[in-house]
Amino acid sequence: MNRQTVIAAFLVLLVGCTHTRQFSNYDEINSVTRGKVVKIRLSDGNFLKAKDIKIMPDSTFWFEPDKGSKQAISTSQINELVLVNRGRGAWEGFRPFLIAGGILGLIGLASGDDPGAGEPGWEGFFAFSAGEKAALGLSLGVGYGVVFGLPIGAAIGSKDKYILHNKDLLPKVE
Repeated sequence: MNRQTVIAAFLVLLVGCTHTRQFSNYDEINSVTRGKVVKIRLSDGNFLKAKDIKIMPDSTFWFEPDKGSKQAISTSQINELVLVNRGRGAWEGFRPFLIAGGILGLIGLASGDDPGAGEPGWEGFFAFSAGEKAALGLSLGVGYGVVFGLPIGAAIGSKDKYILHNKDLLPKVE
């Protein structure tokens, strides 16, 4: 396996991003989740799919798309809400490849022209100018980003987790 394949595979593993936020206020979370499908993780570890969530201090209401009905539960039974953004996931998947291509391009530019590059009568096969190396490095990064980063990032998505009740943050009673 060549070095480029190993680097590309490593960068692909970095595609899935999760942003965890401690829950702060009900109005904020209600506005962020309005009209979006959200996964709710309950205290018992089960997940629910919900839309149009309305969280209040004592109760939480939502529309369950699979059942086509409104549901309610005690807010104390909810541990976290997970929103998935596919567009931001695509960008987060593409970005490492773009950065890697930019770095390769800068290395190519900094290394200067190859001996014999652009000289008439030179028969060498691999002789690039510094500008050609920079363009090639950036093209490789963008190419890998389009082929691997965008679709994998969009498929996985970028996740925003809003923690409501975290057992690790609660004071321990002895």
